[in-house]
Amino acid sequence: MNLHKDNANGNADPQAPKGLVEDLRLLYGTGASVPPEVDARVLETARSRFARRRVAVRVLRWGALTAAAGVLLVSIISIPKWHAPHNAPASQVAKAREDLNADGRVDILDAFLLARLINESRAVPHNWDLNGDGKIDKRDVDLVAAAAVNLKRRAL
Repeated sequence: MNLHKDNANGNADPQAPKGLVEDLRLLYGTGASVPPEVDARVLETARSRFARRRVAVRVLRWGALTAAAGVLLVSIISIPKWHAPHNAPASQVAKAREDLNADGRVDILDAFLLARLINESRAVPHNWDLNGDGKIDKRDVDLVAAAAVNLKRRAL
């Protein structure tokens, strides 16, 4: 069953099976005859309009992709530098006992790391007993959190 037939322009036009065409012709009659020139002109107009729509859809897609890329680029550029060191000299910050994740600064992420390890009952290095009571617990987390918001330490 051939559903497409190449026309004079080399484009494939959908074709109904001959049996279906004959059955429809018997059922509804032949109806009005359309001259081949009119039929060709209607077909050409339809192809032209659909071709313009395809171009418009491509332009819209590329425009949307370009806009999305622009938004992504602006977002990436405007994200604050979370891991950029603050004004304290690197030698002072790196030596801080409370810098548990070793990113060069003491912040709430260090307290969060310790709290998560304690809650998950995971192994915690013994030198993270920051208050020296022999246990690594919530008090050590509180000590790291207090160090993270200590304004004097940040001013160093």
